[in-house]
Amino acid sequence: MGLTSPGSVLSPYGGQIGDPSRLAILVFALVAATAAGEEQTLRRVKEGVAEPPGQHRPWAAPATKLPEFLLDATAHLFEEGVSDPRGCEYRQVGISRDQVERGLIATARGFVLPERVDLPGHFFVGWDGLVHRAVSVGPPIDLDADIRALAESLTMRKKGPESRRPPWLPERPGWSLPTEEGASYSYSGVDDSSPIKLCMLLRLGRSDLAEALLAAGTTWRPGDAAGDRADYGVGEFWQASCWAANAFRISAQAHSQGDDVTALDLVRKLARFRDLATARADAMSVPRVDWRGKPLGPTDPRFQFLGQLDDLLRDQRRRVALPPRIPILERRENQAARITAMISDLDQINVPWHPAGGATRLEDSPLVAALIAEGGPAVAPLLKVLESDDRMTRSYSPGGKFLSTVVYPVFQVAHSALTAILKTSDFDAGRSTPLWNAGHAERTALATSIRQFWEKTNQGSRGR
Repeated sequence: MGLTSPGSVLSPYGGQIGDPSRLAILVFALVAATAAGEEQTLRRVKEGVAEPPGQHRPWAAPATKLPEFLLDATAHLFEEGVSDPRGCEYRQVGISRDQVERGLIATARGFVLPERVDLPGHFFVGWDGLVHRAVSVGPPIDLDADIRALAESLTMRKKGPESRRPPWLPERPGWSLPTEEGASYSYSGVDDSSPIKLCMLLRLGRSDLAEALLAAGTTWRPGDAAGDRADYGVGEFWQASCWAANAFRISAQAHSQGDDVTALDLVRKLARFRDLATARADAMSVPRVDWRGKPLGPTDPRFQFLGQLDDLLRDQRRRVALPPRIPILERRENQAARITAMISDLDQINVPWHPAGGATRLEDSPLVAALIAEGGPAVAPLLKVLESDDRMTRSYSPGGKFLSTVVYPVFQVAHSALTAILKTSDFDAGRSTPLWNAGHAERTALATSIRQFWEKTNQGSRGR
């Protein structure tokens, strides 16, 4: 068995790290390996994910009285990446609940994909237009009965004394988001009012069910004089936003759970979807407003809630291309090497998100606590992380409202550790935007402010 040199530690990627310069060499080698292995990475991703059998089959719009924009939306959204339910059986499925109740099984409805010999397990297309893994597959379900029951529920909502529209959502005639605690655009049931169902039903050729659902959930009626001059609150860009928001949440969840192949596949599809849907919205002159109806600036992206998408895509490409990680075996006497090794592992931090919507405390991670305990000698390395480390942690928060999923970057961990070591966040006052959304210029300015504070207090020479 080989021996490590004095004062060195085992890197999570194998080999040894004795000082920051060796880490720089390691990072350079990893970047080169990532570029060289891109083709192999994409092949692994394609082999490791399930694709619906009808995804690339031609589709002809069925005869219908529905507005033309829904037929256009159905053609475009599935071309852009929404998962196709055709060729799949509609069945009851068992799913594993996510972070809130690990290990518990819930029942859902979904379009079950045919089994593949080369890909163990069961997969289904959910009502959110995404492919998910099923823990179990149950009996066939009556699609007509499910949709008719939902239509009846939507009709009753319109007659109810209270609006189902959340106060933060612009007025939409009839069709609205569910407001029950914890409700979302989820694959876990058919009983939410996500408008993507309309296009899924049209994709299946069930224009009769789509007509019943649109009439129940909006003011539309067959032969409506408004025709395509109204979108009834279910326009193509709104549906695209619903799908993309849930797709990003699911990709962040897969990233958090270490399912990097699934996460990379989904964020690649989502990036393509964003670009195509943005171009289409621009071509259609869709009003440039955010999901609250507030006008966007001339340079603001239409899908503002996907601001971290490119960062997550870059991080997932890096992770999938890496060899298996080797954990740090023990603490070493050399403090500089110890700090370097811990910083190299910051991208593995996974602090559970607060189910009640409270802030995720990254400093609660044992690794961050260990870095904080190093005191003054950790300040300079952490400042470098704050300035230039673009990796992501595995910690995420789905948020408490629509379109608010956040994946926490490594530089935010460094910031949390620095404020704990320095016992102040005075240098952080005045920021109006969340730190996770900070650009390089803002991060550099913040690091400069912290460095000046550190030098002024003379803690740099004393340590702790």
